[in-house]
Amino acid sequence: MKEMRRAYEDTLRQVVAALADRNLSKVSRIVGLHENTVRAIASGKNTKPALETLDKLADHLFGGRHVS
Repeated sequence: MKEMRRAYEDTLRQVVAALADRNLSKVSRIVGLHENTVRAIASGKNTKPALETLDKLADHLFGGRHVS
């Protein structure tokens, strides 16, 4: 369980860092998430996005490297 939590937290940090220099509107359209969701994750307002949400972003940003 700790390993999964650590992987989730590491992936979230990487996603937030990768979103810093991206067009969030474009990312949200590509991955099929609401723009407000992507913006909340990128800004740190959403610190516990659903695993499915994090997977979608990681798939797009890192080519399939994700938590699950």
